[in-house]
Amino acid sequence: MINYTLEFPQDRHGPAKEIQFKAFDASSALIFAHQEACDRSARLYSDGRLLCTIRRNDRQVWEVGQPDLRYG
Repeated sequence: MINYTLEFPQDRHGPAKEIQFKAFDASSALIFAHQEACDRSARLYSDGRLLCTIRRNDRQVWEVGQPDLRYG
């Protein structure tokens, strides 16, 4: 199992927060992220290394992008 962290910015949905969890791989971590934060944007880290940024767009679907993609 790999250590992952979801980092959420403060936004209209709530305060900034972090959730640490374990998953088998990045795809499992993204499924967890979707269940935890279906309305929020976040950054996903694996063992402290930024993997990607997950951002909600206007169509209410997630865009998974490069680590430097701004979220919000």
